Amino acid sequence: MAEQAGATADPTDEISKRWADCAEKIWKHEKDIADEQKEEIGNLLLFAGLFSAVLTTFVFPYYQSLQSPPPSDATAQILLLLSVQLDIIAAHTGVQDVVSPVLTTISNSSSTPPTHTSAFVINGLWFSALVFSLGAASISISVAQWLNHYSARPTGSSQQSIRVWNIRHKALLKYRIPQIISVLPVLLQIALTLFLVGLVILIWPFSHVVAAVVLALVVLLLLISIGTALIPAFLSACPFKSAEAWCFYEAWRLFKLIFRSAAGIANSVYIIFLSIHVI
Repeated sequence: MAEQAGATADPTDEISKRWADCAEKIWKHEKDIADEQKEEIGNLLLFAGLFSAVLTTFVFPYYQSLQSPPPSDATAQILLLLSVQLDIIAAHTGVQDVVSPVLTTISNSSSTPPTHTSAFVINGLWFSALVFSLGAASISISVAQWLNHYSARPTGSSQQSIRVWNIRHKALLKYRIPQIISVLPVLLQIALTLFLVGLVILIWPFSHVVAAVVLALVVLLLLISIGTALIPAFLSACPFKSAEAWCFYEAWRLFKLIFRSAAGIANSVYIIFLSIHVI
């Protein structure tokens, strides 16, 4: 009788054990993935913090230079005003003015060509880079909190924990959390590109040689970044798998879908037009 009772209880125990093993493997797998993603987010936060600090050291003093005209420009305006006044006095008195040409020469040599356009462009690029960097950091903090909640195993039976995992996993995919995580490195790449472009524009008026060298390095860096992101979109076996590559792949897939839809619509319109023309 005991053996029969044990044999009767075995299927239930076996099912419970399988549920427990399944729940253990599922939550361990999700925790490993969440820990890996949180580690990547931590690296992104570190880079965003360092980059924002470096960018702020460039932006703050350069932005202050736009608040008031440079001293040389103010001096040139004063000298030019004195020169005009001396010309007027000389015209009324008939005395030859020998001071005015000197003041005009000094004012011309003191004045600098207007750089307001380039200054506004540089500030626009750098402030945009700062916004992208801080935005990536802010989103990274939120994503880390989401992952902590997602990977936390609830208390209760194994079946209940698996149901909770299923609900959370569907919500994770529904609200595109993996895609949001993939966008974070792209934001930092955009911020870095904007900063480097502004740096080249800043250096160019002072030394074309130095600016050309920096520009060549910037172009090389951008070509490597863009190349490693574009190649996997066309060659699936390419090992350059990254968040940027995934974004380009999704964009390329969307472009092909739109192109095929547009081609199908154009073909249908063409067939209808031919049918009407024949009739």
